[in-house]
Amino acid sequence: MKVTKSGSNSGAFELEYITLKSVSAPEDQDNNRKRYCGVARADKLLELDWDENVRAYLGVDEEGNKRKSTLVNLAIRDTIESRRDLFPVLNSGIVIVSRHVTIEDGKKIAQLERASIINGAQTKGVIADYFRDHPEDRDYPSVNFELIVTDDEELVGDISISRNFQNKVAELSIYGRQGRFDELEKEMRTVDPKIQLRKSETHFGPE
Repeated sequence: MKVTKSGSNSGAFELEYITLKSVSAPEDQDNNRKRYCGVARADKLLELDWDENVRAYLGVDEEGNKRKSTLVNLAIRDTIESRRDLFPVLNSGIVIVSRHVTIEDGKKIAQLERASIINGAQTKGVIADYFRDHPEDRDYPSVNFELIVTDDEELVGDISISRNFQNKVAELSIYGRQGRFDELEKEMRTVDPKIQLRKSETHFGPE
């Protein structure tokens, strides 16, 4: 693994960023890894490959034909359309792995070698689709990214699997957080003040 300041790497992906901060833990440093967190304008990330991600963009099939959007992808698109100023707050962004990086602080450019998105293919895919459908729109949102620099090929695979292995949040928890059951609970308590509705998948108890 190589990290340098200034200079360039032949064949590298040039990532133009807004902010980039080192967040390497002691364990990273002991094992010759580097980690960074940053923010970039969405269009600066669209040319990144996702070939090492465990799954590609679900919005198209293998022939590139559009498929029915998932609920997650619909939510990402809705944020772009109606809450764009909140995109970096509501969207967790993407995770990038790179074998080597050269950072040019003055130009705010990171030269990435053999880089791939390993989490966030849906975010990238929805953004690409939206701005392809609206070529007149150039108001790209800011996107959060995490950059992991390592040349440990086995670890790259492990990271891709781990970052995509998540517990699905049940609709009960989502609707409960949105307060959709509050009015119903209030009305039911007019009959029995002890009534307490379950509003989360982790809400257990005799009540």
